[in-house]
Amino acid sequence: MDFKKIEAFLCVASQKQYTAAAEKLYTSQSALSKQMKQLESEIGTPLFKKTSTGVELTQAGWEFYYYARHALPELQNTLAHIEACKGRTKAFIRFGSLPFVEDYGISDTLCSFWAKNPGVQIEFSERSQEDLIYALQRNKLDLAIVRLDMLDHSQFSTRKILTDELVVVFNKHNPLARRKSIDLESLRNEQFILPTERSDLSQVFINACKEHGFYPDVPLTHSRHWMLLKAVQRNMGTTVMPRGMATPIHASDIACVPFDEPIETAVGFAWLPGVSLSRTAMEFVDFVCTSYNE
Repeated sequence: MDFKKIEAFLCVASQKQYTAAAEKLYTSQSALSKQMKQLESEIGTPLFKKTSTGVELTQAGWEFYYYARHALPELQNTLAHIEACKGRTKAFIRFGSLPFVEDYGISDTLCSFWAKNPGVQIEFSERSQEDLIYALQRNKLDLAIVRLDMLDHSQFSTRKILTDELVVVFNKHNPLARRKSIDLESLRNEQFILPTERSDLSQVFINACKEHGFYPDVPLTHSRHWMLLKAVQRNMGTTVMPRGMATPIHASDIACVPFDEPIETAVGFAWLPGVSLSRTAMEFVDFVCTSYNE
């Protein structure tokens, strides 16, 4: 059996739509549908049934799903370690992170580890929280630095690196910029520039606003926080982000105001609890967590 088909099957089962799954897998919907038909033919029974919004697993599909979600990661993990042993390096770590390692100063710690361990090969990539979680679940990554408060801790082992708080970033000409702290109700009439809708931080802030009876006005979004800060500097609106990502830019024309009731976020490592990390990977986690807080 082609294990790429099993990976595709897990993606369709997770997304419940061929269109969304094909986008995740960087393939066409027709090619993905053909893969699933071939897999069903090999197994000898339908794995999916159509619904009004997409597809869902049949009873046989659920049985195969429980097998595949455990068997595939174990196989991929074994193959990755075998591939590492074939090369010249002493160890191999597949590592991903949210795109903020430079902002928090974590990049300096990562470079220190690489300098001290030149024999370790590290495959590093920056992705969204959703994509990192997906990659961990499919065993495409060994480790990821994510926002721990936005993680299902029953599904992952974790270790915290730092804790930060959300702040409201105003242009200095905004009257609210003079406050020492602010409540959500005072932001009802503000115009916001936020990270894209896929950002978990945006969802945390939007949900908090909904609990206070309003939906924030967000005419502009951007994936990079420094672009949000530039927009605030040009008085295009207000943004919300972790203090650690806002304060490195020492600009006299913006002000960071905390919430009356602090909204905190924790950053740290996450990995699958059922997959044992290599000794080198654990040394990497220990080094980053210890060195960063020294």
